[in-house]
Amino acid sequence: MTDLELKGKVSAIDIQKRQLTMKDELGVLHIYQWTDVLDVVMRKWKPGYYLDVKYDADTYIIKSATYWQEGKDVFPKDVKAFQPKRNERLIVTQMLVKTWSEVYIRSKFTDVECTVDFDIARRDILQAVEEDIDRVMKIGAEQK
Repeated sequence: MTDLELKGKVSAIDIQKRQLTMKDELGVLHIYQWTDVLDVVMRKWKPGYYLDVKYDADTYIIKSATYWQEGKDVFPKDVKAFQPKRNERLIVTQMLVKTWSEVYIRSKFTDVECTVDFDIARRDILQAVEEDIDRVMKIGAEQK
């Protein structure tokens, strides 16, 4: 039984399963277990905390876990999550299709029972969107 040590950042902790997932300085995840003796100590830790964990090398059972203050300075800052570039024209097109669809339905359905042919409705709505999209995009650009 050899005891080892890992200084890392808590990625996840499951109190019910008594399982701790930590990320080392290279970004590799390590999963550890603990016994009921450490329940009180382990309840203090949350994802994002930096810990110094001593564990059994054969079983990966934690022997001790203490806060590691230096981790804040040693670990690289998390990279911001990828955010796709917004496609303004697509967003406006979606809005126009929805709006013109609602207007179309309201204009066709009155107190008199009426049916609308889907293909005709689709063609009319898309034609209206094509006619209006450039004008709406221009208005939006002027508002900025």
